[in-house]
Amino acid sequence: MSQAPPTLTGVLLESIKIRRFRNFVDPAPISIEPDVTALVGKTESGKSTLLHALFRLNPANNGYKRTFDATEDYPRWRLTPDRRNENLSDILPISATFIVEDSELTELAAAMGVPALPSGSRCQMIRDYENRSGIWIRLTVEQAVRCCASVVGPEDADLKPLVTASSLQEIPGLVKQVVTDLEASGETARAAAIKKLPAQIKHYETLVSGAANDEHRKALLARVPKFFYFSNYAILPGAINLTDLLAKDEDDLNESEQTALALLRFAGVSGEEFVDSDIESRKAELEAAAIDLSRQVFEYWKQNEDLTSERLLSRVNVALGVESFDHGLPAAQVAGHRDEFFKDLDGKTLDRFEALFVLLNATLS
Repeated sequence: MSQAPPTLTGVLLESIKIRRFRNFVDPAPISIEPDVTALVGKTESGKSTLLHALFRLNPANNGYKRTFDATEDYPRWRLTPDRRNENLSDILPISATFIVEDSELTELAAAMGVPALPSGSRCQMIRDYENRSGIWIRLTVEQAVRCCASVVGPEDADLKPLVTASSLQEIPGLVKQVVTDLEASGETARAAAIKKLPAQIKHYETLVSGAANDEHRKALLARVPKFFYFSNYAILPGAINLTDLLAKDEDDLNESEQTALALLRFAGVSGEEFVDSDIESRKAELEAAAIDLSRQVFEYWKQNEDLTSERLLSRVNVALGVESFDHGLPAAQVAGHRDEFFKDLDGKTLDRFEALFVLLNATLS
């Protein structure tokens, strides 16, 4: 029986639209599936172009071009004629829609300074050829009214005149009329509830207009995903100065340094632990991180419980210059051969590779 895909929460990419970027000329809307989206196409059909555009919308890593340039990226055969007739800086090569999961709505509403946000709220993000970006959530008048109602608690029947309003500016007058009618019929409690709505509706003026303010932009940018782009393998440096690495601004790191920092984070450490002045503390932290990294790697790469350790231990033997032993042992039994594994190592080498065996024992068993 196949398992259902894992439930994702947060702010998720729902669709993108690419326009006048390399071999994309007319607007090309692309929907993103909730679990896996695969791009399949012939060579030069635009698969990499799509990923480049998405990366530049909100880039996460360095090492690749992070900005749009009309001279380089605009469709060449249209560049000269379009430049005569349009301001190419205003063209949007990429726009995207994100859906805000219900689990994120309460926290996002508080960060944006509004009482509530409706289920299914969608965030729009754009970037133009001038590399100006915009991000916002736009609500209808009805959505704004119902968000306010969820806070002040009026009867649903009393909202009918309000949800059909054409603008928020009409709401206070409409509420006043509803309150008058309710009080005239003796419904003072209902009148008191809806009377609170105009004080709440003012928080939604920016959201209904679609013109995000700084508070809204900050809240949304902190939650929308950033995008990585890789076209080759990142190489981990053979040696790296952790003090220098940790002192650098992340935007100034080269690709190798980013790889090293990513590895530290994957191990769940900041790196500060490894520059402790106490050598025993540094050693303990390094060994703990190495073991944890290896455990995670084996968790995701392990395919068969019955695989033996032959190939891995052969390589270790060659690297250490030790005699081989029963390589056909299942990985889980390696721990029982510790003494044989180290029997040909001198004291200095033994000290050096004691941690290696601990790592193998922890990860292969």
